[in-house]
Amino acid sequence: MTKSWHIVRVTAGREYAVALSLVGHGIETFCPMQILGSVVRGQFREDYRALFTTYLFARWQTDDPHQWHLIMDTSGVIEILGGSDPKIIKPGVVEDWIERADQRGVIEDLAQTLADLRRGYKLYDEVRLTRGLYNAITGIVVWIDDTTQRVGVKISMLGRIGVIVRKTTECELLVPAPGTTLSRQGHKGGGRRGRRARAEAYAQYWRKILPTI
Repeated sequence: MTKSWHIVRVTAGREYAVALSLVGHGIETFCPMQILGSVVRGQFREDYRALFTTYLFARWQTDDPHQWHLIMDTSGVIEILGGSDPKIIKPGVVEDWIERADQRGVIEDLAQTLADLRRGYKLYDEVRLTRGLYNAITGIVVWIDDTTQRVGVKISMLGRIGVIVRKTTECELLVPAPGTTLSRQGHKGGGRRGRRARAEAYAQYWRKILPTI
């Protein structure tokens, strides 16, 4: 019997745990992961978190009511997208992600693309520094390290060129993305409209890479 991949919405922060529970029930799952860096008491550590917050992928025979109820009765599961008529992910999509993932389930290239959308800018974008000594100075992003949440911005000042290191949250895209209109007040410090635009861009990309039949 043919099995298909489906999208399961679960409790935030329990994506991987729920995936393990489903595996224990005989359901094949895939939970893409990302690595986020943090500093605790002066020590750097890496945290593994779900790439798609509150979502994971499960593979079962679509018209099997027993497996459908088995998944819905699993602790941490909120819903199956499509309800009693589960949406099916196009064949090959999840399989391609599995091939791109390492042994820990981390998809680094996809995580980087999503990180660009969350951040609001990417490598070689022109940005404005929003805090610190060089507040309001503009420059070009020359390197990004999301693990340490630091970014290097090349600036020109008094005839000299240098690289300023800042937190990723202390820069903003100088020119809004096409189709995005921000007032000066809304654009200052990121602004509500700027955050809204980035959130929508992230959501649109998320929906784009989850094609369904």
